[in-house]
Amino acid sequence: METMCQPIQMSEIFTKTRTGLGLEDRREEFEGKVDYETMCCRLRQRLEQRPPMREADRFLQLMRERGGGNVALAWRRFFDSDGDGNLDFREFCEALISLKYQGDVPALWNELGGSMANSLTLGALDPENAAILEHFGNWCACTMGGPLEVFKEIDADG
Repeated sequence: METMCQPIQMSEIFTKTRTGLGLEDRREEFEGKVDYETMCCRLRQRLEQRPPMREADRFLQLMRERGGGNVALAWRRFFDSDGDGNLDFREFCEALISLKYQGDVPALWNELGGSMANSLTLGALDPENAAILEHFGNWCACTMGGPLEVFKEIDADG
């Protein structure tokens, strides 16, 4: 939004103050500075134009925070403690309670695809790490019979 300032007459320069000449307003307009209320109004308008954050996005952000940046780690710590790879809705809710999750749980379950399969897996949250862990599990099974056997082999203390 470009506005044209009226030129200041030379005779006005010597008879008016800086405020009377509007120099501060002109400088702020030129520099792009605005008062606090105007800036707040602009920021509110920008926020209103943003699409609302999906429940799943908020949840994954929380998972990254709790997993040190790794969704799969948070999944293992908080959700799949028995290691079977699947969560039903009850298990999912119990894990959310332990995380102190404060969102729309049914909407989250649906956004993650739980309502279609009646369960959730790590693949729904973090497909890349799920594939890596599956590959590792297969390697362990082929090499020594499973992950427990591999870890027993590499654990010097027994």
